Amino acid sequence: MRKRALITGANTGIGKATAQQLASLGWEVIIACRDEHKARVAVDDIITATGNTKVDICIVDFALQSSIRKCAKNILDTYDRLDVLINNAGVLMPRQTYTDDSIEQTFAVNHIGYFLLTYLLLDNIKNTISPRIVNITSNAHFKGMIDFNNINLINNWNSWKAYYQSKLANVLFTYELSRRLEGAGVTVNCLHPGYVRSEFGRDHKKYQSLAQRQDHIRISCEESAQSVVYLAASPEVKDLSGYYYDQMRKTASSALSYDEDIARRLWAESIKLCNLTS
Repeated sequence: MRKRALITGANTGIGKATAQQLASLGWEVIIACRDEHKARVAVDDIITATGNTKVDICIVDFALQSSIRKCAKNILDTYDRLDVLINNAGVLMPRQTYTDDSIEQTFAVNHIGYFLLTYLLLDNIKNTISPRIVNITSNAHFKGMIDFNNINLINNWNSWKAYYQSKLANVLFTYELSRRLEGAGVTVNCLHPGYVRSEFGRDHKKYQSLAQRQDHIRISCEESAQSVVYLAASPEVKDLSGYYYDQMRKTASSALSYDEDIARRLWAESIKLCNLTS
């Protein structure tokens, strides 16, 4: 039976490279993307490169909880199981923006997108042998803190502060979910994928200017994706859960990320922001 993976933000960059590498291994791949045209181009590219026609699309805007719920329902209605969920979609916003759910957009896409989609698909994920959840974070989380009194960073926003907060949330979420799934047979890990040449932050002119000057130290999407595929598919890590990786190296995350009180509080706040019941 083919392994099946759902990869978010996979019409370009690390997500697309990951999808292509898993497809080349014979996996069935579902790419969750906002832009349908770009998604279909990505599917054609993956099929052409791998010869694997088991590549599908789920259209979703991770800034909108209604869209995440619709995507999750489509997955649940179409597929009996997911072997791997790879939460990869993310943004670095150039200006302060709020979603229709009244959440600061960086936090909404980078954390709530991971949290809500995973929460809604958990039963489907559990319905297979040795399922895995992989969350793409960043070493930027070392500079992050969770401002529970001002999650939206109202009157205190800058693009990097919002990004740092969201990436710390990814690590906290990974560890808390791993604890909550202990004994369920599901592994949950996160990774910093490296400093990658991709379209990430393409609307953030200051970031793009810095990245272009540092292009010589960045790695390709294909090289970065190897680390994601390692956590998604390697037998070496099939029983490991609740860890942070810097590419393929298991390492320590920030001191704050290990604070279980903060992780539980973030979980409760995320439940509230998503209007979930438990």
